[in-house]
Amino acid sequence: MKGLLGVMLLGVSLLFAQGAMAYTHHTSPIQWNEYSDRAFSKAQKESKPIFMLISAVWCYSCHIYEETLNTKEIVETLNKHFVPVFVDFDRRKDIARTYSAVGIPVTSILAPNGEHLVSVPGVIAKDTLLTNLQLTLEYIAKEYQPMSSGPEEKVPLQSVKHPTSALIKFYIDSFDNNMFHGFDLIFGGYGLAQKEPFADLLLELLRLEEKGNEKWQEPLQITMDAMLGMTQTVSESKRPSFDRLLTLREQQTVHILEVEELQLQNKLVGIYDHTEGGFFRYATRRDWTVPHFEKMLFENAQLIELLLQASVQYGHERYQAAAHRSLSYLLENLYSGEDGRFLGSQGADAVYYHLTATERAKVLPPPVDQTSYAGASARTIITLLKAWQILEDKYYLASATQGADFLAAKMITENGSYSYFDAEEKTGQLSGQLIENAWVAVALLQVYDVMKTTKYLAAAERVLTYASENLYDPQVGGFVSRRGASQQAYRQDERFLKDKNFNDNGIMAKAMFKAYEMTGNEAYLNMVETTVGYFFNEVMAGKLKAASPEFHWVAQQMLRMKKYQ
Repeated sequence: MKGLLGVMLLGVSLLFAQGAMAYTHHTSPIQWNEYSDRAFSKAQKESKPIFMLISAVWCYSCHIYEETLNTKEIVETLNKHFVPVFVDFDRRKDIARTYSAVGIPVTSILAPNGEHLVSVPGVIAKDTLLTNLQLTLEYIAKEYQPMSSGPEEKVPLQSVKHPTSALIKFYIDSFDNNMFHGFDLIFGGYGLAQKEPFADLLLELLRLEEKGNEKWQEPLQITMDAMLGMTQTVSESKRPSFDRLLTLREQQTVHILEVEELQLQNKLVGIYDHTEGGFFRYATRRDWTVPHFEKMLFENAQLIELLLQASVQYGHERYQAAAHRSLSYLLENLYSGEDGRFLGSQGADAVYYHLTATERAKVLPPPVDQTSYAGASARTIITLLKAWQILEDKYYLASATQGADFLAAKMITENGSYSYFDAEEKTGQLSGQLIENAWVAVALLQVYDVMKTTKYLAAAERVLTYASENLYDPQVGGFVSRRGASQQAYRQDERFLKDKNFNDNGIMAKAMFKAYEMTGNEAYLNMVETTVGYFFNEVMAGKLKAASPEFHWVAQQMLRMKKYQ
């Protein structure tokens, strides 16, 4: 299958332009199946390979790909010879992680028995796609042999490892060193190509600097100023007329090259929207220019708290002003005051954000995904509590508590927290994921800490009880990534994922430690200790990199206890 991957990559275009729409699979002529046991059973029964698409509601490249996928020849081939499976990147992050590639959309080909053959990111040209679909069918019919599973790999027996003072200090020192050596001291942030904010990581470094680690002050300010577009040199703009921009916006899939050229001729700097507030997901250049224009709730919540904390530490008005403006954007566009729901994202649009405020007022804004995601909602609640504490605006507190009420009432069951809330179905969906349970628990505990209302503590403990009984590994410590409640959402033997994600475990360890502090329940602390012991020993052995800000926070709290020898 390596030859097929090479051919497919020749036709891939990793589009950096963004637009207002995403792949509308519900109205597609392709007979899409949702990722489910039923879809995989169908493929095996009919001896057809699976054509799987991973897409996102905010993704412009996905919309471009729609133009290819919905052509007559592709539709006929997929409907007749394949089982097409659609995966929503935001709603099914658990599946998207399994078939991850650099960017989306992602096209994955699986054998009729579900064996993964190849995944390719980006937009594949029509002729290349047709050629490779035919090659896939020939390969399955003439050459494919199911991969032998072989004898089950024996995992060495492990036991619980309790943390020591030396182990905790090792993680703290390693975190500081790793983060500094990986930092871009010229333009700020991490990475020498595109730049993602990693705002929670920067927030933890900001706390380090506040506690006396002064080496972080300049790098952090360089990063935040670059994200705000305050340090880059901007060449003279060659922006088209408003009428031409309107034409480009209406026909972005037709004028792809001209839209891409717009990003360079009228280059936007930083990932902050100076006109409406809010932050774009990331920048495609090392110097934080040419952003991808989707605005995600989760990343906005992180960045707002980062700037709020920076405004307190450094006293710079520019940080508080950008945070305040972005809070207004978030609560006006990504919040439903009627039911206290936070909304997932606002779609990308490569032309809209080149318009002035006056021009934007004359057109419709990019659409907002009405889905509510538990993790992003929880992270937003945490930020709003911080905003209330710093800015002393009761509206932020009211929005945070309303959001917490929604989570407690609509998103938590005996199976922990749902991953997302479907606005059309008006129900929570997909339970059993570690990451969402961890964030929801942290948020509810922080609301309880502020409000002292026991219902929030009770809701948090309901989530933590589920996690301790279903996701925690008492044999060696740590939490597994998934124990799905419904077989329908997974293939056979896929509901339980014993993988232990390092970053996700850091968030759950933080939740458990906070619960211990608030309740005095030693069971919570025991799970923190065994989880820390398991992962910090992996870090010391060189198997993992000390890069989790949540684990760093937990380590500092544990060290202050002076309990560990």
